[in-house]
Amino acid sequence: MEKITALYCRFAYGDNPEVIEQQKQHLTDFARENGFSNLKFYIDSGVSGLTMDRPAFCEMMNDMEQGEICTVIAEDASRICRRSSVSSEYIEEIFPSLGAAFLPAGREEEQSLMDVLLSSRESQNQQET
Repeated sequence: MEKITALYCRFAYGDNPEVIEQQKQHLTDFARENGFSNLKFYIDSGVSGLTMDRPAFCEMMNDMEQGEICTVIAEDASRICRRSSVSSEYIEEIFPSLGAAFLPAGREEEQSLMDVLLSSRESQNQQET
């Protein structure tokens, strides 16, 4: 069975289909351009990124715990959580411990400081091995 490439979308300020559709299109384009397949969307619309108790995020984590997900793609690390320490823990520790990698799909000029720092750490870790 081919593992899932999870495309995670979140927008906190009410149910805004236009913003979610833009995220979906961007993540789909990014995934296809980079050779990912078996795409599955996990979408939390109108849910704050300050809480980890989000329906689609919890579903994604459950699928990850079942070994069904190999990669999580989101626009940036802040989609995972608005608290950088929590995002970092998920991206650097929890996801990898469950066999999944995280990829930010944001354009380089749009990356958050957290994305830049995480990319820098990843590059440094690869050079050390």
